[in-house]
Amino acid sequence: FAMTKKKDDSQEPKLEIDLSKYSKHALEFIYKEAVEQLSQSFTSFRAIADRSYVAIGIYFSIISYCATQLIDEAYAKSDLFYYLLTISMFISSGLIFKNLLPSKMTMPGCKPRKLIHPYYEKKDVEQIELYYKQRIVDLNQGIENNASVVTTFSRRLIQSITTAIISVAVVLFIYLVYNWIV
Repeated sequence: FAMTKKKDDSQEPKLEIDLSKYSKHALEFIYKEAVEQLSQSFTSFRAIADRSYVAIGIYFSIISYCATQLIDEAYAKSDLFYYLLTISMFISSGLIFKNLLPSKMTMPGCKPRKLIHPYYEKKDVEQIELYYKQRIVDLNQGIENNASVVTTFSRRLIQSITTAIISVAVVLFIYLVYNWIV
């Protein structure tokens, strides 16, 4: 849904669909479902961010292990493999780094200043319908924003984990081949 607003004084919000065709009960249902969808998108965002922190923790644990092994002189013949593993973990961390930075998300709920408006002062059905129409437009915009951020975060997380798994497999393969030859 694309959001557009009328330029007239009615201040009635508009989506590409015509909200004026819906009854108060239908608007209440649409509003309730939109609030649920926004809450779910925010929950998804938090879950992906949490997984990103776990992945970074694992990557830096591997980096720490590699640094310990590089310092230990007993493993001097296999330093190259620890360097490769360290580099691959830094690359994986770099792919996911933006997931750890603050992001603009639309949170469930509404600021009171948005609700304190002259067309909400009357308690008739038309005013309540205007409230639902405005909130549906706001929720739609928030859902679209959150879905975009969640998709981006998810893509980064998958790329990072895939890079880490492939690079660990390649380094282990090189290590095994090297030890088999030597």
